[in-house]
Amino acid sequence: MVRAGVQPDHITFTGLLSGCSHSGLVNVGLKYFDGRLMEAMDVVDKMPMQAGPSIWGALLSACRNHPNLEIAETAARNLFILEPDNSGNYVVLSNIYAEAGMWTEVDKLRILLKSQGMKKSPGCSWIEVNGKAHLFLGGDTSHPQAKEV
Repeated sequence: MVRAGVQPDHITFTGLLSGCSHSGLVNVGLKYFDGRLMEAMDVVDKMPMQAGPSIWGALLSACRNHPNLEIAETAARNLFILEPDNSGNYVVLSNIYAEAGMWTEVDKLRILLKSQGMKKSPGCSWIEVNGKAHLFLGGDTSHPQAKEV
């Protein structure tokens, strides 16, 4: 588009980010914003439809790499409504607070998670040994070969 002399506008970026998010390419879509979170937020505000979890999640994740507490909190608030049982959204915001040294906010989020009966999903890894797949969860020692791994 740019090479053809046409400047993209907010509708172009809305289509780009929406298309990327629906096809699992959120990181590709965010590259086009190049850390310009205020512009990305402006695009979301002007979208003709409500932003879904993939768009809010992309913005929240981008706030870790390009710190912006205001946008992170806005994205998280929307995600808490759209995906109330997704503990990952709370964890990402908590990590953003921790990186900013906002330990009181980190504690508040952990208390909120606990009060709602939510737990962080454990990390998970798959490995293949001799043609057989093995699943390991963070902190899980029940696998018969856990000590060897």
